[in-house]
Amino acid sequence: MTSPICCLVEAWISAFHSAESSSGTAAPAYPPYATRLSYAYTPSCVQITSTPGAISPERCSVQLAMAVSRVLASFNKESAESIRQSPCPSRDGVNFFLTNVRLLCQWDTAIKAAFKEKFNLVIDNMTRIYRDTIRMLENSDDPYLYSDMQYRIAEGYRNSPDLRLTWLQNIEAFHQNEQNFAEVAMCRVHMCALISEYLFTTNYSQGLPSGASAFYSVSPNVNDESAVHSSFENEEGLSCSSEFSEQGFSVLLESCRSALQKADLYELVLKIGKIHIALLEKDRMYEWMKVVYLAMADTTDSVISANKDKRLLGTYFRVRFRGPAFTEMSEKEFIYKEPKITPLADITLRLEKFYKNKLGTSAFEIYQEANELESAKLDLKKNYIQITHVQPYFDEIEDRNRMGEFERSIHLKQFVYDAPFTPGGKAHGLLHEQYKRRTIMQTSHYFPYLKRRITVVSRESFDLEPLAVALEEIQKKCNELSAVTTTFPVNIKLLQLVLQGTVSVSVNAGPMAIAKTFLGNELKINYDPQKQRKLRRLFKNLVSYCQTAVQLNFQNSPADQALYSQDLAIKFQSLKEALSPYIE
Repeated sequence: MTSPICCLVEAWISAFHSAESSSGTAAPAYPPYATRLSYAYTPSCVQITSTPGAISPERCSVQLAMAVSRVLASFNKESAESIRQSPCPSRDGVNFFLTNVRLLCQWDTAIKAAFKEKFNLVIDNMTRIYRDTIRMLENSDDPYLYSDMQYRIAEGYRNSPDLRLTWLQNIEAFHQNEQNFAEVAMCRVHMCALISEYLFTTNYSQGLPSGASAFYSVSPNVNDESAVHSSFENEEGLSCSSEFSEQGFSVLLESCRSALQKADLYELVLKIGKIHIALLEKDRMYEWMKVVYLAMADTTDSVISANKDKRLLGTYFRVRFRGPAFTEMSEKEFIYKEPKITPLADITLRLEKFYKNKLGTSAFEIYQEANELESAKLDLKKNYIQITHVQPYFDEIEDRNRMGEFERSIHLKQFVYDAPFTPGGKAHGLLHEQYKRRTIMQTSHYFPYLKRRITVVSRESFDLEPLAVALEEIQKKCNELSAVTTTFPVNIKLLQLVLQGTVSVSVNAGPMAIAKTFLGNELKINYDPQKQRKLRRLFKNLVSYCQTAVQLNFQNSPADQALYSQDLAIKFQSLKEALSPYIE
């Protein structure tokens, strides 16, 4: 049931957006009247206690959120622009109301200081939501910024489960329209976690999942929903929505499985299925359990089929903004998630076209360099975007534990990119002078998430000397060959591609050039003996993997590729003989 204060607040704010002058004249009378009515529940309302009926910052937060959200629901891009351009601040009804209520609370001597402090936080939160809503509407042509603002609004409604669910649904609808299926699925995972946390907190019974934490293996980001909302503890925070029931939860789990299936995240479908089956078993709904089990069997077939080929679950880019036009985004870095295999040129052209139209060609430049832009060489009046392709990064333990391609494509929070350089200042040079500056970045949340770009919160950089660069190159070749020679059934096209890329290079490039540079004596450079021994071991492994690949190629390639297979075998033999003096 909607409270009187909520109705009055909504009516007062709406009065400022009415075309009738009489409404505008009467509107200023509402703030003190509405606020005083909110305190009329009980004389003990001015105390911060758990007395039934006492007003509290939490209750105020829920009531204000409901009132403000209803008013903002009627806003559009035109009304947002009108508010921004208005010379009269009092015509900005929402902002004017929030300012007046804050002042009234501060001036009222009957209200205790502890209440005032908490109430100020409530007003601050509502003000942020309002400003984010205006900014969202103004930037409906920028999908990344629009999605960011939707996300921030949803975060602002943490103390109102109904409104948070509504905004998660709004974010889902946006991604559905953009065909961002992984993000659609994550929205539904968060909805499930929110409702699970709500049921666990307010009406837990045996068989229900243990709150949002039950979904952690599906997405570590569900910790967003795991805090016990203080509003759950009183009647103002209790939801009347059908979604916040066991039946609504079951329906949402079903739609969550469907969304994950559409996003090709089959392994996560199975995890949601287990939670759904436990819920159905609790209520002895065996017919529905049968349906879910059959669906999970089909999903298992999808997993088997998908793992026969390369899983294309996203490409990632680091994007850094610099310049006055970017306001709060200036000097910030983001990781952008793009669909499947997206070339660097594609995202570069898309961002370049958008920002040149928005800022003007003369006021904007875009760079694809991995090296940091030197501030001294930049025009402070211009705006710059730097785009770099990045790869997911795993530490030594993670690298061992993430065995399959799917495990290496989800729950991603760290990314890495290399910037090549030489002592002479050029990016590329001869092998013995080729260095790399490696940068590892960490984002605030894991991909996939509720949005396609996530802020970088930390970074570290270090340099790799030439022999270390060479070691990584040969290790990478070994890893690729190991993967294609241990896959069953054999992917003959991929095996041939990797084998050809290893054995078909000239003597002045690839493995042979690395062996001559770092294991020969031509350059008279004293390299670390331990690293040289490691390089020899890697070359021995490389030869062994190549030999296995050649044998598998002969056994599995079609008859019409006999000459091609023979050519690969001859080139392998030549490479083996050429490497022999360096690795024996």
